[in-house]
Amino acid sequence: MSSPHRLGFATITLLTLLVATEAPLAAAAGLWTPAGPEGGGPQVIAAAPGSAARLYAAFPWGQYQGLETLVMRSSDGGATWQESNGGLEGERITALAVDPLGSGRVFAVAAVAGCSSDDPGGVYRTEDAGAHWQLAATSEALGLACASGLLALPDAVLVGTRTGVARSTDGGATWQAIPLAIAPDGVHTLLRDPFDARVLYAAGARARFKSMDGGLSWTALDDPASRAVTRVQALAISRSDPGTLYEYGLPSSLSRSRDGGATWGEAMAAPETNSIYTVPLLVDPQNPETVYVGAPTGLWVSRDGGTTFQLLRQSLPEMNPTRTRYSGVNDLELDAGQKILLAAPKGLWSSLDAGFHWTAAALHGVHANEIRFLRFDPFNPRHFLFTSFDSLYESRDGGTAFAPLAAPQPGILQTIQFDPFHRERLVALVAQDDGQHPATTRIFTSADGGHSWVASSLAPAGASDLTVATPDALVAIVGGKIFLRQGNGVWRRRIEVGPADGRGFFSFKTILADPYREGALFALGFDSALHGSTVPVFYRSLDAGLHWALWHEDSTVLAFDPLQTGFAYTGESGKFFRVRISNGGDQQIGRLTTLDTVTALLIDRSDPQTFYAGTGNSGVLVSHDRARHWSLPAPGLPLAGKAPVTALEQDRANPLRLYATPVTGGLWRLDL
Repeated sequence: MSSPHRLGFATITLLTLLVATEAPLAAAAGLWTPAGPEGGGPQVIAAAPGSAARLYAAFPWGQYQGLETLVMRSSDGGATWQESNGGLEGERITALAVDPLGSGRVFAVAAVAGCSSDDPGGVYRTEDAGAHWQLAATSEALGLACASGLLALPDAVLVGTRTGVARSTDGGATWQAIPLAIAPDGVHTLLRDPFDARVLYAAGARARFKSMDGGLSWTALDDPASRAVTRVQALAISRSDPGTLYEYGLPSSLSRSRDGGATWGEAMAAPETNSIYTVPLLVDPQNPETVYVGAPTGLWVSRDGGTTFQLLRQSLPEMNPTRTRYSGVNDLELDAGQKILLAAPKGLWSSLDAGFHWTAAALHGVHANEIRFLRFDPFNPRHFLFTSFDSLYESRDGGTAFAPLAAPQPGILQTIQFDPFHRERLVALVAQDDGQHPATTRIFTSADGGHSWVASSLAPAGASDLTVATPDALVAIVGGKIFLRQGNGVWRRRIEVGPADGRGFFSFKTILADPYREGALFALGFDSALHGSTVPVFYRSLDAGLHWALWHEDSTVLAFDPLQTGFAYTGESGKFFRVRISNGGDQQIGRLTTLDTVTALLIDRSDPQTFYAGTGNSGVLVSHDRARHWSLPAPGLPLAGKAPVTALEQDRANPLRLYATPVTGGLWRLDL
């Protein structure tokens, strides 16, 4: 049946609530601390030329992932890390270069505004190994491109610009602009001969160049890409044979020179990429015939000078976008000890044997791992699980220790749920790429708490979420449709919701089961106008998914009352409401006054007068009078709480313990 909703529209994109704070938020006793697995995937990595142990990396960070980074430093080859970001707050670092003289001087390029960044960008310098950074030159002054190469020499630092190279001999205090004879369309790569610091190479999308005098003058290279008008996204030099160069051209070609760029062989087929800026490309430090290419599908290697390629899998994570949300290769680098460093969205790996074996860095101190599906066992209050990137973890002792579990494979996990009717039973929904659209989605079940999985049946194609409605019934959402399957029967559509204006689109995002009232289900959807607003809408079923009706609008958060099972709580239009589950009738219980985005809502199980709210800019707030007044229960969340909280849960065994997952990453715990 079709049921386009027609309640009055409120123009919002996200649920914006106003949190009452009559005075600055005061921290109570306690402190948010990281719990669970650590890790993160560097977007950029740089090694100190004189020390194999010293590394610098820029990890995704901030309120808006992809627009900001956090620079960190390791002194033990990647095992442990410390923040080295003072002065770089809000910037997205796209290149790092360590001074080869080992003085603690490091340079960084911050992305130009409009290039996946909302900050002006520029070149930064630190003299104390990253403790403090200062702006050396603005992007406007230098004319930086969206991808600007960076190279630190013993007597100069060079950065790529839209039209050429900028060179400084005084640590970035002053710069000399060196235009190139052929418009390069942005110099994205700068390299030096490992044996002669006067011999340099510069690569732009449209032209490549060589310098014999440390970057003061440049000569264009006559490479195959220039003749074929192919955009070049990478240039690499061999450390063992500096006459050997490789360049990668879009969408999938590789060219090689054996004489420092004087002559080139014909372009060869290479793994295809879709990068708009640069492609990770590296020559093995021991063998100039071995070259590595980072592609969306993973790390590829050629051991015959680029003639043939094979995908490396041994000891590396899954990087194919059809099997993981965290695909591709971010960066490739060599450290001072000839070790290959691979930065990927799920972590940092290294190899000392030409990529035949890889070792994962421990990344202690890094909390940039996305945490999803934080679920508590309804039968065992000390048992809960979650995913860190693609890996599934559990704790059976209330969060003291965590152990990895086997995740349902192959495919991309869409959701995982404890079955509230069967002890130790889990149900997971996995999308599997089989070339079909929408993708095939399969249901996996576990009867031993997630230690093993069985592919039990198919879900409706394209299903994005699923819940266990009764002991023998499942409910799934696909776009604007809700499906029900009873027993081992077929999936039957129970409702289809269309956009209110007929030209936009409507899609359900998630489905929730009331933990205190069997058969009560809530589906959150978004009605998006073609050229207008997006309205969040809740639909509700009281009979385990058989029948659905429009229940509530303008809210994306929902919390259930542990004592009064006929009510739930939402926030809308600057106010909190208690909403009757049976008919949607609401009553205002609190008014909010300070603008913020509320991203999660939680009612204390032991004291229903106490509410907790995850926010977009204030961390986690607490109210002890049913949403009338709010305060900060404790400090300690990343960015002083300014990172949006994506999930908020109360420990089932210990009501004085909370868990939160900020968008920056990591699982964080608070003992009140």
